[in-house]
Amino acid sequence: EMAIWGNAVGNNLAWSVAYGYTNATFRSYDDGEANYRGNRVPYVPSHTLSANADYTIVVRNRRMKYITIGACTTAQGDIYWDEANTYRQKFYSLLNARAMFGFSRFKVNIWAKNITCTKYCTFAMDSSASGKKHYFGQKGTPLTFGVDVSASF
Repeated sequence: EMAIWGNAVGNNLAWSVAYGYTNATFRSYDDGEANYRGNRVPYVPSHTLSANADYTIVVRNRRMKYITIGACTTAQGDIYWDEANTYRQKFYSLLNARAMFGFSRFKVNIWAKNITCTKYCTFAMDSSASGKKHYFGQKGTPLTFGVDVSASF
């Protein structure tokens, strides 16, 4: 894993980048029906990545103190969902954005996640409980947006 971060533009721009690589494979694993030696371990992404940037504008106003505008991307994949490595989530990335307004006694944060409407799976599995093999998956969160307000006293 590797991470770097810093400030620029008179410390108004804060940024960071992080990357991780995992090579998790079975050294030996035989369940009596198949030998999975050399296969990737399920649920462990091979690559993880994040990049963030926030630009803050200091406001010379009695009520408002600052405005911060930022963007973030996170990415991961490939993720295998079974020991046989028969199905997987390919590498995907999500783009998020935010704008925060800092006032004397409160903050307003307007945010959006997955603004590119990326389709991905957060979890998957198979089951043969009914006698027939079925695959189940949990879809990732689609475009989501909101507003958070916090106050200090």
